[in-house]
Amino acid sequence: MIRAVLKAQVHALADLPRWAARRADVATGDTAAGYAAQQRMVMFIFAGVLAVETVALEVLLQAFDVPLWIRLIVLVLDVAGVVGVLATIAACEVRPHVVGADGLLVRYGTLFELRVPYTLVAGARIDHRFNEEGTVRLAPGALHVAVSSQTNVVVTLTDEIEVPGRGRAKAVRLFADDPAATVAAVQRALRKQPRKQPREQLREHENQTGADPL
Repeated sequence: MIRAVLKAQVHALADLPRWAARRADVATGDTAAGYAAQQRMVMFIFAGVLAVETVALEVLLQAFDVPLWIRLIVLVLDVAGVVGVLATIAACEVRPHVVGADGLLVRYGTLFELRVPYTLVAGARIDHRFNEEGTVRLAPGALHVAVSSQTNVVVTLTDEIEVPGRGRAKAVRLFADDPAATVAAVQRALRKQPRKQPREQLREHENQTGADPL
């Protein structure tokens, strides 16, 4: 778990230049569904508080004649904290959810990513919830990817999808800055998918139910 968090943080640091250049990780022709606006102000305030704390602590340590080497260690740790918060902001900004040509990419910064192929998507709709627990969790039957304890889009699936390291889900709940636009983009993408022929539908049903072929 710690290794995964550290790996995610390293990747987030690499997103800082992309964030500065305003280049999102979205392929040409795909539709980005951002989710960072809801938490942006809080994260910036947090980074600002850490920066002020860094300066105040340095002044305090100097006043008490704390040795330079100790002050340098404290300074490095404090600056790392500020940079870490900025990296988290950057990762969420440049790694939005993506409504692609062949599937929906559900993300939360560098901490989570799941590709849901349209072959498993039954539909999408707006559904607001304001009491989500945690950021990414697998509740009975559904994957929840929340921002500020909120989700506002639910993607229903025709069959369960494997969520690596967590289990299986029959629906995905996520937060989008513009839920109406996100749902509309998913619905447009679904309409563009090729229709299955009756024989393909029968074969798929047999695979799911274990029924003998006719």
